[in-house]
Amino acid sequence: MEIFQISDKYIDYNKDESKFVGNSSTISFPTSCDEVVEIFNYIKNSGEKITAQGSRTGLVGAGVGLVSHTMSFEKMNKILDTTSVGEEYIVKVQSGVTLGQLREHIKNINENVDFLPNPTEETATFGGLFSHNAKGMNSLKYGGVANHINSVKILFSNGDVKTISCDEKCSIASSLAEQTTMIELLAGSEGQLGLILELDVILRKTPSNRWGVMFFFNRVEKVVEFKNYVNNLLEDNNNVDLSVFEYYDKKTLDIVGEWKKTSSKLKSIPDYRSEFQSAIYLEIESELEEEIEVALMEILDKFEAEGGAESDTWAGVLPSELEKFQHFRHAVQEGGNSAIQNAKNIDSSIFKLSMDFKLQDSMLEDIINRNVEILKKSSVEYFVFGHIGENHLQLNLLPNNVDEFQHAKNILADMCEYNIKNGGTNFVENGVGKTRINCLNNVVNKEFIDNIKKVKEFFDKESIFNC
Repeated sequence: MEIFQISDKYIDYNKDESKFVGNSSTISFPTSCDEVVEIFNYIKNSGEKITAQGSRTGLVGAGVGLVSHTMSFEKMNKILDTTSVGEEYIVKVQSGVTLGQLREHIKNINENVDFLPNPTEETATFGGLFSHNAKGMNSLKYGGVANHINSVKILFSNGDVKTISCDEKCSIASSLAEQTTMIELLAGSEGQLGLILELDVILRKTPSNRWGVMFFFNRVEKVVEFKNYVNNLLEDNNNVDLSVFEYYDKKTLDIVGEWKKTSSKLKSIPDYRSEFQSAIYLEIESELEEEIEVALMEILDKFEAEGGAESDTWAGVLPSELEKFQHFRHAVQEGGNSAIQNAKNIDSSIFKLSMDFKLQDSMLEDIINRNVEILKKSSVEYFVFGHIGENHLQLNLLPNNVDEFQHAKNILADMCEYNIKNGGTNFVENGVGKTRINCLNNVVNKEFIDNIKKVKEFFDKESIFNC
């Protein structure tokens, strides 16, 4: 067992991609379940707290320790076993295995299967992905990571190590969200309920045909109408599935355009005109290729009828072509993170401020077409993108100095309250973490907070984890 003081050598482990900085005093790098248990017992007996950490790709500071000990799982990075079950595979991984590692492993198994949630960050660990119940671009069809986990091995605060299967019911009575199984409750808990040691990951058959198309809009007010048309067109079509339905606003396009100048992965992506005001990206899947063609021709006709042109679109069919759209999506976060780092270089107290929210249909037009007054009156730069097919978007604020940073905090709190008053839901995907905690009390009722406390006490009575 080795525990290290956090000196200059380990200082980067006290921050994540949000540029939020913590203050853990010690760190460990276990390589096995036995080592995790040994370190856990030592830290617990010392009366200290533990923050579980993956590869620090998080955007809300959940894996950044504020006090005591950080347990990094980056060396718990072994793929332990692979089993075929019909057309599916179950891959047992340690929690520090990255999405990129699994993708390489899949190439040696069967390239007709994949981890279908498809988060964009290849360096994210499975412990982190599960702890945030991460979603990829295709969450519209495939949901989050929890929907593709067969079981997890977890160390609870009482010292018990248990394997929880996907159908095991939750033994704590709670009115929290629609959670009915232990997996559903543990996924998205941001490391607060236990230490994830191993996961059985489900690989499922990929669709026979998948086409992707990006539509660029000169007039942003047409976006919601186009979105509704596509939803209505494909809703009752049993032969095709709409798996990806993403939105990018003007500032998002500008960020990717700037990032493209220095990113090797984006070099092959065509340039797009600076006057474009927004874009929508679709992926359609089917066992019948001709059905995709028919659906996309109808969508293109609508796009052209609203003033667009076929030349204002990109299309991809081959895996290498579709991968470019994945790189595009990833560049959105990379560019935003880079902008925050530039501000942090000026003032170290600045970190990334963002929120994701799910809206009622009536509110979507307000955010997309007109924006809300809160944002319009602000001098802080921002960009909005996300899963428009689910009315689920993400707001990112880009303060340039400490005064704008303080103002941005208030904007987030106001936006949270605004969304709730208009029937929306906040923090659907990326969690609350430590960067958004100041918004929480304003947007959830006391009963909900009390239920969260009950769950925390049930699993971690001594508040050892991620406090």
